[in-house]
Amino acid sequence: MNAANPLVTIVIVTRNRAHTLRRALRSCMAQSYLPLEILVYDDASVDQTPAVVRSEFPGVHLAVADRRVGLIVLRNRGFRDARGEIVFSLDDDAYFADSGTVSRTVEDFAGNACAAAVAIPFMEKFGADAGAKPSDGGDMIPGQRVSSYRGCAHAIRRRVALAVGGYRDDLVHQGEERDLCIRLREAGYEIIMGSAPPIVHDFSPTRTPMRMRYYGIRNTLLFDVLNIPAPYVWGRFIKDCLGLCFYMRRNILLRLALVPVAAIIAVFHVGHRKPVSRKTYRAFRGLPGHAPRLINTVLPAPLT
Repeated sequence: MNAANPLVTIVIVTRNRAHTLRRALRSCMAQSYLPLEILVYDDASVDQTPAVVRSEFPGVHLAVADRRVGLIVLRNRGFRDARGEIVFSLDDDAYFADSGTVSRTVEDFAGNACAAAVAIPFMEKFGADAGAKPSDGGDMIPGQRVSSYRGCAHAIRRRVALAVGGYRDDLVHQGEERDLCIRLREAGYEIIMGSAPPIVHDFSPTRTPMRMRYYGIRNTLLFDVLNIPAPYVWGRFIKDCLGLCFYMRRNILLRLALVPVAAIIAVFHVGHRKPVSRKTYRAFRGLPGHAPRLINTVLPAPLT
């Protein structure tokens, strides 16, 4: 291992998605960058996922949980287990569409010593089923500072992630990236936009929308309570409560049921507050997010 060509680890957390995981792993194996380590964490799948990995990808390191523990717990385990200096995280329903994505992203890190993480460009279908916001990140500039990265398309310096404690396990799923990124900024690091060809996030049909909605709502409010400094915290908290009630009107009754429950849970975490500085929060709030390049045509083919 050397500074010019460090060991890289790709971490994939999966559950009951053997077909899309196969596609993701093939795209990992097709990366031109070496040396490369691939870790797969199976979150207690009940389909053939572990068997597929063992039989078709013998060079991949597989760990199988005996009970469901959630995405964030296993991503944190990936930080601890990885031998690579840089850890890429790839969703099991995403894939690399270019063999040079890892190489280019490593170069992005080399060119910016203050970058804790690189937000890799990504593409996804838009529309109600995909759940994507009607915005387009295609005009974002490589090297541009962003507030956070999206979980399906990013890489992070392992030692830095561990130094700030990694993800908060009790977030379980949804919104963990933003929480980690504001803590990375508080520690003096940046999150930058990458220059690599985009990763493709092709939403799996085997998602659990109700679970995602609940944790998305709850963790938005937990982010406020845990991280935002006074005097901003409660104004932001109330604004987010109201916004979450109305951001998808077709599910208004569901929102009105979930938001009060999530708000109560968040308030009970007030004793765990470790707010960032006002300077960090103001800078964080002023940065753009990691937006996808939305498309409504055929997605680029995965690597094989």
